[in-house]
Amino acid sequence: VEPAASVRAESSAHAYGGNGAPTQTLLAEDVLPRLSLRLDHKDLRLVLRYEPQLRVTDDPAAPGSRTASVQGGSARAEWDLGPAWRASGDARAAERLVDLGTGQGGPQLLDLRTGTANVRYLDTGASAALTGRLGPASTLRLRASVDDNGGVDAADQVVLPRMVALQAGAGLSREVSPIDVLELDARAQQATIAATGQASLLGGEAAWARAVTRTLRVRAAASASEGRGAGAGPRIFPGGALELE
Repeated sequence: VEPAASVRAESSAHAYGGNGAPTQTLLAEDVLPRLSLRLDHKDLRLVLRYEPQLRVTDDPAAPGSRTASVQGGSARAEWDLGPAWRASGDARAAERLVDLGTGQGGPQLLDLRTGTANVRYLDTGASAALTGRLGPASTLRLRASVDDNGGVDAADQVVLPRMVALQAGAGLSREVSPIDVLELDARAQQATIAATGQASLLGGEAAWARAVTRTLRVRAAASASEGRGAGAGPRIFPGGALELE
């Protein structure tokens, strides 16, 4: 059993104005404690975290400082299924106070023309993963996740429409030599946005990595994705990457 505690403080300032009105500044101070507990028992490990948020806001449009607090937490578990396989899972649920401009054209981050309101951002999600070796040179990776988030203002009016996103992926890597690794990855994503519709993305990537020296690694990858949106036909997005580590 390993308990731990920490605290982080953040300050922010946003200036807004325009149309002949004097510029005003909104000040916010956030205090973010974190309490965690790690449990380790043979092949099973569990980490629990409690992460509240305390915000003090000074807004010229609302005389006097305002204080608000919200809650959040997460959990992560790892299970060694055998010498070559490991399963893991994460879950989180949090409510956060963030800054969001509220212009007439819809919500815009850091909108300098209007006041910045405290928006309650609701975020929940969970994921599961499985990693293991299929042989002395091959490794399989599987992952799935779901995320659900959205935001409302102080009057409980929706400013960030709810979005539910589902993701799944699989990957296979093979060591073809002591210094070369080939990788294949496939992924699928689908997002449903309230009052907007659905969007999906299917993609794949092939990569080659080489350990040039003990401290230098080069990786080259090529990818392609097909995206579909509400009322729109499919579109192909090619991609690639060259990385030095």
